[in-house]
Amino acid sequence: MKYNVNKIFKRLKEGDPQAFDILYETASKSVYYMALSVVKDSFAAEEVMQDTFIKALNNLNLFDENKNAMNWLLTIAKNLAINRYNKMKKEISVEPKTLYDCKIHIDEDNSLIDFAMNNLSETEFSVLMLCELKGYKRREVAKMLDMPLPTVTWHYKKAINNLKILLEKEV
Repeated sequence: MKYNVNKIFKRLKEGDPQAFDILYETASKSVYYMALSVVKDSFAAEEVMQDTFIKALNNLNLFDENKNAMNWLLTIAKNLAINRYNKMKKEISVEPKTLYDCKIHIDEDNSLIDFAMNNLSETEFSVLMLCELKGYKRREVAKMLDMPLPTVTWHYKKAINNLKILLEKEV
């Protein structure tokens, strides 16, 4: 069941204790994939996702009810992910390479998502995940990402075509 995120935010402001659970259930995958498209690491994306919800709750009073709540949430996620990514670039890893540093085999669980994440641009990956995995319509994604609908459609088609070409090379 799809919920209107703006209505959920209104319920949060009114102190509804169940509203956060509904918000998390409704928006967590979108927030996760937005973060993942930037940081390219599932653990870091999880942390960014959690931080996004905490920051949104702590700043509910700053949310303008006339704006798109999902866009606001995804903007928080993207900004936190960029900060996290910049911090990660400065860290020196002494651990063995992770899967994200290696070539992904297409037959593993979630390998297509990993493959897409590693081979598509951040925008292409975000649009593809929101449309295909989360099931949003392109016009909804356009509102969430604050892009014109034709731009979202272009990124979506480009992502699909790029994946087809890359997967044909893998086989």
